[in-house]
Amino acid sequence: PAIPADTTAMIAAVYQSKAGEPRTVSTTITLPLVMCCKVVPTVKNPAPCKVTLDSNRMPPALPALFEDLLPATGPSATQASALTFMYHSSVDVTILVSKNNSGRYRIQGGSLEALHLIARELTERLSFHFTSKSPSKDGSEPPFAMSYSEDILEPLQMYMQVMEAHFALRCSLAAVHEEL
Repeated sequence: PAIPADTTAMIAAVYQSKAGEPRTVSTTITLPLVMCCKVVPTVKNPAPCKVTLDSNRMPPALPALFEDLLPATGPSATQASALTFMYHSSVDVTILVSKNNSGRYRIQGGSLEALHLIARELTERLSFHFTSKSPSKDGSEPPFAMSYSEDILEPLQMYMQVMEAHFALRCSLAAVHEEL
């Protein structure tokens, strides 16, 4: 099983009108995150892939943000500062909230592609959480913002190594083919 790239699905219906003419109707919907993964007890193992996202607001409790995923898991899977998601392909991703309430979120997992969906979902849920609240009356609070301050090449280093190894194998294969 693969890790999904996103949670959107396109629904299409093909039918004939009363006059016998073919018609098509389509729409795109967003599937719930539970279709891709579930919350499991927090995994505390160090992960090879990680990204850190910063926000300009105090972080809410993670169980409150992802409460739609929690009822089936029970209380043992939830902590206020950490939440682990397991894709149906058995790949896990953990969100850790900074202990000093600085608005920093660490998303870590076994593969870089697994981080994308959870990072996007976290960003969307935080955005909804902070924009659905009433704005400050005096306008002193800036709009909610998320940022990525690390070197962009750092998480891609593993992919670069895999591509270089793949290229070297392809060159070796081409050399063997020429010898034959």
